[in-house]
Amino acid sequence: MWREKEWKRLIRIVENNFNRPANRIKKEDRLIMEESVRLNRYVGLVWTLLVSSMLASFTVRPVIESFLLTPSLARDVDFNTTTKPQRLPSMWDIPYRTWTPFDNMSIIPYGFVYFLHVFVASLQIFLVPTYDMFFIALVNYTCGQFRILQRELRIIREDSK
Repeated sequence: MWREKEWKRLIRIVENNFNRPANRIKKEDRLIMEESVRLNRYVGLVWTLLVSSMLASFTVRPVIESFLLTPSLARDVDFNTTTKPQRLPSMWDIPYRTWTPFDNMSIIPYGFVYFLHVFVASLQIFLVPTYDMFFIALVNYTCGQFRILQRELRIIREDSK
């Protein structure tokens, strides 16, 4: 490999500096990173609550609408004492649009499809904020490292004068 020894030397340098003990970190650097962690916690909490409530509202919407729009039920389905409806009223939507090889609004598969949607939505409620916060924390951590680098470069410039 081209310059293999030099690459190994650089990797060892990075590895040794990355695993530097916490007691050797400067106080100013620690303050910068603690500020970054506080910001990550605040943004994470707000973002998780916002996304979770929004995704949960999509899942609960059909149930809430079915309770609020009960008077229109009689217009959608003809309730006779002798026959039971074969389809659910049109107001009982499922949370997300899906294609299935069977009729979603039939009485029997509706529960299964709705449960499947609730399961997928609960995964979304946990996974979407997790991935978003991982990315936001990574960017915020990188910004903190750049602030430390900026401070160190200023110190080097002042020392060289």
